[in-house]
Amino acid sequence: MSDTQVIKKIRDKYEKLLPYLNEKTRRIWAGIEASSLGTM
Repeated sequence: MSDTQVIKKIRDKYEKLLPYLNEKTRRIWAGIEASSLGTM
């Protein structure tokens, strides 16, 4: 999967979750997404 596709996939998930997230949960979500990517 290209970088552009990965970014779009993450952005789509983020936009769906955004109404339910506060500052703390946004940071937790971002950390989980980053760790799921690992090293590419």
